[in-house]
Amino acid sequence: MVPVVSGREFLDRGSGGLGSSRGGVGRGTSQEHSRVFLLGFSQGMAVATSVARHIPETVDAVVGLSGFVVPIADDDAHADFFRDTYLKEHPLQMFWGRDPEDPVIPQAMVDATADWCVDHAEVTKVQYRGIGHGVSPQELGHIKEYLQHVVR
Repeated sequence: MVPVVSGREFLDRGSGGLGSSRGGVGRGTSQEHSRVFLLGFSQGMAVATSVARHIPETVDAVVGLSGFVVPIADDDAHADFFRDTYLKEHPLQMFWGRDPEDPVIPQAMVDATADWCVDHAEVTKVQYRGIGHGVSPQELGHIKEYLQHVVR
């Protein structure tokens, strides 16, 4: 796999790239990338799922590791940034791996993520006891299998 953007180019674009599908992850920017899969660890899962929620027609799947989905109330001034209504009709393909005893992510965030997934994602959720706030070799193997299945 080749990154859509890398290092300095990503930093130079800033968050403006998320504002439209013409940004760094948009399908219209390059014929090189026919599919987009995002992977995020911890807060990176929040970023990956936020991108998928903002431009869902652009992201094919998210792999989230030891993280969470950003909660937002319907009456929040920025609630329209996320296109969760679209995802109710076209669920996000998602792998979510975590340790049920993760010492970093609060249980309330885990519960909110699980609740969000029920209505917005076709999620494969796997728990890995004993990895804490980390990633295990077994989990990496499962991610490989998941992506091979989703890419078909």
